[in-house]
Amino acid sequence: MKVELAYGKTGLRVQLPSEAVVIQPQEQSAALDPVGAVAAAIAHPLGARPLAELARGKSVCVVTSDLTRPVPNGPILHALLPALERAGARTIEILIATGLHRPNTQTELCSMLGEDIVKKYTIVNHRAKIQNELKFIVNLADGTPLWVNRHYAEAECRILTGFIEPHFFAGFSGGRKAVLPGIAGEETIRANHSAAHLSSPMATFGRLEDNPVHLQMLEAARSVGADFIINVATDNQHRITGVFAGDLILAHNAGVRFVRESSMFPLEEACDLAITTNSGYPLDLNLYQAVKGLAAASQITKPGGSIILAAQCCEGIGGAEFAALLKEAASPEDLLARILQPGFYQPDQWTAQILARILAQFKVYLYADGVTAQEAEACHLKPLADIEAAVEKLRGNNPDFRIAVLPQGPMVIPYLKERER
Repeated sequence: MKVELAYGKTGLRVQLPSEAVVIQPQEQSAALDPVGAVAAAIAHPLGARPLAELARGKSVCVVTSDLTRPVPNGPILHALLPALERAGARTIEILIATGLHRPNTQTELCSMLGEDIVKKYTIVNHRAKIQNELKFIVNLADGTPLWVNRHYAEAECRILTGFIEPHFFAGFSGGRKAVLPGIAGEETIRANHSAAHLSSPMATFGRLEDNPVHLQMLEAARSVGADFIINVATDNQHRITGVFAGDLILAHNAGVRFVRESSMFPLEEACDLAITTNSGYPLDLNLYQAVKGLAAASQITKPGGSIILAAQCCEGIGGAEFAALLKEAASPEDLLARILQPGFYQPDQWTAQILARILAQFKVYLYADGVTAQEAEACHLKPLADIEAAVEKLRGNNPDFRIAVLPQGPMVIPYLKERER
């Protein structure tokens, strides 16, 4: 059978055995009028005061996601910004939640937000490593200092936007995640994404309860404050299927319930081979981001089994620190041992830790236009030029060989029924 894999901007069609199990998110109806859907949710917020009261006469900071997140910022902002103006906001500033990612260029901002918005409003890229652009808020419960972007911390009305999807160690994205890591300082992000937190079995897809990463993110967002959030759910074409606006916790929880119903997929048995993606562009810009697709596939693959990742990686491996961590390690086990050493820290170690854990358990193959065979091997992955041929070789003559396919990668999270959540 032919399967369309989300790959870059164009997709990738592959012929796979008919017995392969194709795992897709449940279809949800896309909003015919996305701006209107967002406007309606803003007008009827969950557990929060109306924007007309929150923003009147105040300086407003609106946080939006960066290029690495396929958030439909256009519809969200074209509903939100006029509502803020009608409310009588004194000033409106848009802050791009880059976390530790690079700043977005002017061209990227126009593509993400729309030229009309870029021309009209003040837009600031968060820079987590520039200390004088941060403000200290409080020491969190475990002693972690909470540093947050000064533009947000000093605004009189603070609004978070984003989208909700399963996340490989925060449980779900959205809500509190716009603050930490979105607009937090490097020291705070480092503590939240620590090796100890990521070693917890609770720090995984679809899990919020007892998840140390999520709980600290929530504590941080509560500490600095968020007056209003707008989160959306989307389909595989990044169209809005649900809008959740209002209180930081109530609106996010409502969105999580909605996304959980469409994105969690139970399987009876583990598979010998999982074929996955990272949901195409912009999520598969580099290997660093694409580890999420591997993590989703690892949930249902037998120990010692194989995973094929199809991710275009047009920007290559990712940040220099991430690439160096992978290439300097003698093996995945060596990399894990280094990261778990007390006091060890290197930017992007959290994704390297998860990748190393996967590489230590499974044979991982990479199909990527933007990563050479030599680079893939240096990162401890097996380079692949032909997915169909690789599947046939791995399957051989085994009639019981089980194959699962995640065409949309981590947009749907499969799990084994024996580990029912």
